[in-house]
Amino acid sequence: MHRQQNFRHVSSMGEFIANAMLMVVAVAIAFSLPGMVNSFIYRWWPMISTNPDMLFFAEAGFAALLVVVFIAVKNALQNREVVDSARLAALVHASSKSGWLTRWRERLLIRKIPAAECACVMTVTGYDTFAQTDSQFHEVLHESREIRVMLLNPMSDGARMRADSLSDERDYYGRMLEEIHESVGYLKSLRSSGKKVTLKFYDHRPFWKLVIIGDYVWVQYCQDGFEVNAVPEYVFALQSNSPERGLYTPFNTLFNEKWNEMPTLEFDFETDELVQRDTNGMVLGRALLPHSPHAGKKLAIARHSQCALTGYIPNQA
Repeated sequence: MHRQQNFRHVSSMGEFIANAMLMVVAVAIAFSLPGMVNSFIYRWWPMISTNPDMLFFAEAGFAALLVVVFIAVKNALQNREVVDSARLAALVHASSKSGWLTRWRERLLIRKIPAAECACVMTVTGYDTFAQTDSQFHEVLHESREIRVMLLNPMSDGARMRADSLSDERDYYGRMLEEIHESVGYLKSLRSSGKKVTLKFYDHRPFWKLVIIGDYVWVQYCQDGFEVNAVPEYVFALQSNSPERGLYTPFNTLFNEKWNEMPTLEFDFETDELVQRDTNGMVLGRALLPHSPHAGKKLAIARHSQCALTGYIPNQA
């Protein structure tokens, strides 16, 4: 809370200094205008008015200047509408590219965010989001006391539909399992460092990728046939004075609704099993998380489990 207040104080000080500098420049221009006008009228205008060529170029230049000014004013008004719309939606960042400049701007944004008590993630495998060493939120989760993660159940119909939509990927299901295990290993390391980590799995087709850190939410649409990193990313901020405005609250509510859906499918870090519980917290059944698409015995156990974890089982090559 103190870090957030300090950050807002520094931002307000920066805005105050910028406004003060603009006022100084405006006053300087205002005081210099009479001298500039007198110099033009008494020194240059007699020379221009008596020379037809100079008069023609002066008129053409003035007309071009007016066109440029009018275009600039029009663009400024349009940009103001866009800025007002973005402010209403609480959009603070948007990107459709993954170049080094975009990643640098995103990391600057993340560094400005104070440490959050709880970080929430809903994605497909989690590897590109936080498990990979150079991923965007790899270090951010270390600063959160509690981490809640939702990944796609690799044995669900949603995983089958996701794999089918990426038909060009030869072994997408196998890569999905490897990335999920990488993410599980990273979450285990967070647990060993004293963090409270909870991992759940959802069965439906991936629709949104959400990362909620403090008062900011990163949003990406999981388009069929495209990797998540190939679609645009949007960052929305909570408007603390008007929480009903902007898109932070709807996406935060969406994550909480998915997180609290029953029956839950939670991961047991001690046994590497998927555990399904009812509304009373009673265990309905367990299923082993497969390590590869060719782990026939484990997949058979999952298929014949009584906890309704059956779903997409890839064809054995």
